[in-house]
Amino acid sequence: MLSFSRNSLTVAATIMSLAPAALFARYDGPRVDYNFIMQEPKAYEICDRYINDTARHMSSCVKGRDEARRMATRFAGGEGKLDGYLRGYSWGLNKMYNAYKDDAKEMEEGAKLVGSLNEQLQVGIQAGIRAGQRDGQPLGAQEARSRFHGAINSGQMPSGQIQVPATNYQGEDNAYSKYIGKVPTAQEILAEDSNLGELPVFSEYDRSYLGEPERRSARYYWFNDGLYDFQANRWDNPTAAWSIWQKLPNDARPDYDNINVGAPRTPVTTNPTTGQQTGGDLVTDFRNIWRDAFVSSYAYYANFYFSKNYHENIDVGQVHGEGLGVQIGKRIARTKGLEKAFNTSFKESSRSSYRSAFTQAYSSSFESTFADYSNNAKLSIDLLEVVGADDDGIIQPGERIALKFKITNAGGVGSNLRVSVKGDVQNVNASDSFSVNALESKIVTTPFIANVDNRLQARQRATITLVVNGLEDTLGQQVNQMVEFSSRQLSLNVNQGTGTVSVVATNVSTVTTPGVVSADLVVDGKSYNAIAGTIEPGVSQRLVLQFSGIDPLALINSSVKASITLKHNGKDLDTYTQDLSAEKRTDALVSYFNDASNSKAFIPSFLTEDNRIEALIGQLASANGNEVTKNSGRGGRNMYRKEPDTTIVGKLAASFERSVQSEKAKDRYDTLSKIVIKERKKFKSFLGIIAPKKNHYTKLVRKFSKNKKLK
Repeated sequence: MLSFSRNSLTVAATIMSLAPAALFARYDGPRVDYNFIMQEPKAYEICDRYINDTARHMSSCVKGRDEARRMATRFAGGEGKLDGYLRGYSWGLNKMYNAYKDDAKEMEEGAKLVGSLNEQLQVGIQAGIRAGQRDGQPLGAQEARSRFHGAINSGQMPSGQIQVPATNYQGEDNAYSKYIGKVPTAQEILAEDSNLGELPVFSEYDRSYLGEPERRSARYYWFNDGLYDFQANRWDNPTAAWSIWQKLPNDARPDYDNINVGAPRTPVTTNPTTGQQTGGDLVTDFRNIWRDAFVSSYAYYANFYFSKNYHENIDVGQVHGEGLGVQIGKRIARTKGLEKAFNTSFKESSRSSYRSAFTQAYSSSFESTFADYSNNAKLSIDLLEVVGADDDGIIQPGERIALKFKITNAGGVGSNLRVSVKGDVQNVNASDSFSVNALESKIVTTPFIANVDNRLQARQRATITLVVNGLEDTLGQQVNQMVEFSSRQLSLNVNQGTGTVSVVATNVSTVTTPGVVSADLVVDGKSYNAIAGTIEPGVSQRLVLQFSGIDPLALINSSVKASITLKHNGKDLDTYTQDLSAEKRTDALVSYFNDASNSKAFIPSFLTEDNRIEALIGQLASANGNEVTKNSGRGGRNMYRKEPDTTIVGKLAASFERSVQSEKAKDRYDTLSKIVIKERKKFKSFLGIIAPKKNHYTKLVRKFSKNKKLK
């Protein structure tokens, strides 16, 4: 909303034309950390070394020294002028910005401009109206509903008198930033290229010696602390100064270029054989004298001319910077004043419009909601309980049920009720024999309205949904049988193919079972039965079912399924399936081989003992082969020495030694040993040394072999 033009820099341009002496001592920023030389140096005496040489020697040195001084005047002096100006400019800009950015008078001037934002202030009025409608509408409806709900079962209609509540709306905050914009920063103002042009110091900038400047606009010389620091990386370097002098045309260059013309040279001689000439070189290269004098003298002069111009221009720069800083500070102060005035006016406008909009919205919403509740039934339901027909404390699959629920009518008109149920139910009979009066709440129990789905199993949850005049409420009801399994245990004798299943049947109902409770077990096509008799409510009865004739190898190699069913009067109540299998397959295989070898294990009648032993030897040999392949590498842990009981041959050796073996069993162990000993070839030797694993493996196999030197 506020701006200034580049014409504001004309004052600065006028000041630039003043004599620098008139502006001395204006800079009041922090001390510049540099060793300034303010005393003009005398002629550098570097050429005294050539007093006893030729005039040409002295002349070359003096010319080099004088060019160094002239170069220092333009190169170091030009840099000093620029750096001094920019130091003062940055400080003055920052100083006056800070002095005016919160100026009370300027903020007051900005506040006077609030009238120019009437269009935006109308937004405040509309904001208050929207806020009043937003708050008033739900509160009015809420009050009407609350009165009707408060009058339930009171016997009388609620009052329809409107009482608009007090409000505490304070108006919208920070409106300027939301609807106009934020107060600009100094950096943002300086970045507006349309407002600022090139700094005056660059109009007199020595581009021939210093090069083209990259940054000219004031926005590049804003620093939060107001300090511009120069970098003395070129102008104080004699070598850099000499390089630049050589590249630029100047009055002294022809003299430098021709200084060796006619200079003494060494005699020229010719080789009579080859005709090659030698000699003719300069006795003295006067260019080198010129260059050495220049490079040696430059630093002597550069610091003075840099310092002189730095101090002469730092005050000029500060004056110019202060002029722009005042404008920026004032602009920000005026914007702050406008922001504050706008926020105040906006808040007042939105606050005043809020109350009237709130009152209108509240009253309108209250009246329409009150009329709606007065002329209609407003029903709500709460499903409380599922009631079973058997009155035994549980809900069983297929049982006939009724529903107990709470019906509330918060409206001023009564209503007939149509009651139904859905979900995990069958044979539903909807009822329309109920009604509810105006402003009434009561508990209702339906007649037996449906059956629980008879396909549900014990301990499953049935979803029961009450439906009343289109309203729904759902309850999760656990389904139970009168008697259920509460625990079960399994005991297996793998080698004998026998086992016991022990189950506990519990009457979870509140009545005694009217008939006999029993359990059936089916294993491998064979059936077993146990009878518990009748069971009192809450009482548990253990039933034990024993089975036999199961192939031990089937229990070792795969699971045998056992099905246990709990029955009441022949009706299935609860069922579960049990896997019958050996816990540790390898241990069980070794144990079964040992007992079968000694004719102490169960073998199915359709097999001979030798057939079974042959099959067991094959399985043990195959499993051992896989194990050896896995452990045969030279590295890794030697299981056959440190943990033999974890290996198959170790288990066989322990089993053989642990039991009294029959001669037939010894033969069968020996047959197995002759097969598994062949696996020792998988253990590779290293540098002719037998693998330790191979030795320990062999020792284990020999324990159950008749040949104690078996290889």
